[in-house]
Amino acid sequence: MTSKLITPESPLLVPPLLASEIGLEEAVILQQIHYFCQISKHIKRDGRRWFWKTLKDWGETLPFLLKGLQKGLECRQNKSHSSLTLLVERTLIRT
Repeated sequence: MTSKLITPESPLLVPPLLASEIGLEEAVILQQIHYFCQISKHIKRDGRRWFWKTLKDWGETLPFLLKGLQKGLECRQNKSHSSLTLLVERTLIRT
């Protein structure tokens, strides 16, 4: 059987409506955060799941977004909330 993918790696899934609302890079990152929360074995007492990834880990997962991730983290450290940060915080509260 022939694969419909160009390469044997797993594709990223990005919801088109989310990408149009917040931007493609932000949607890719948010979708990955959602995915890692869903498969995480770490569960808080209140039932919320969490996961841990270093910047190096993110760079291996999403190498084409590494600069954007670094920029987003710098904004977070400067106490500036990007739309992605706010969405992640709301998503983690609901997860």
